[in-house]
Amino acid sequence: MSDKEHIIRLLESAERRIRQNKILNDAAAGLAIALVFPVVFKLVDLITPLRGITVAIFLGLWAAVTLIWIATRTRSRESLEKTAAKIDQAAGAHDQIKTAYWFIRNPKESPWIETQIQQAAQNADSIRVASLYPRRMPRASYIAVALLLIFGALNFLPLSWNPNWFLLKGAPAFSLNNTQKALMDQALELLKKAEALIRPNLRTSWVKLLRSSKTEACLRVS
Repeated sequence: MSDKEHIIRLLESAERRIRQNKILNDAAAGLAIALVFPVVFKLVDLITPLRGITVAIFLGLWAAVTLIWIATRTRSRESLEKTAAKIDQAAGAHDQIKTAYWFIRNPKESPWIETQIQQAAQNADSIRVASLYPRRMPRASYIAVALLLIFGALNFLPLSWNPNWFLLKGAPAFSLNNTQKALMDQALELLKKAEALIRPNLRTSWVKLLRSSKTEACLRVS
């Protein structure tokens, strides 16, 4: 591998590492901001129960917007020139990698330029991208996890009027107070009693009807 290829390989590895760290940080920050909305929406649901269709539409739109926002934030890539400047700053290389890359992009025949590229390639051997840009858990991820736990706790509160969104439950189309529920129960009891009274009468009527039909049929035959 030539010195130029060695430098470009270092830059590509560093750019990939920086981009992955940026994706992780942006995704954690995006989730921390996005999870505020379902938590607030669930608090509203505890005060004024929401219909199941309303909850489904909200969660669907929320998930779509969140994914689109995170995707747009994580698509950007930095040029290798900017990556070289970051490596020089992190490693204290005094713009050596950046200068060498500029000469690679703008080649000129000069012993001094070849020496610069050769020295930069030698220094690149001692640079460890993983050490310069370690993988750390973003601080925003702790906020996102905390909000997710709060959201789960709100859904599992043992309250009769609290539907669990994780079980795809929402408030019914209408709600009844205690007085209305009592009246509804009384109405159901009356309907059951009426049904019990009507059923024997219906059975007697059917028996009489069948008997009269048989009698009439016999008279016609005779």
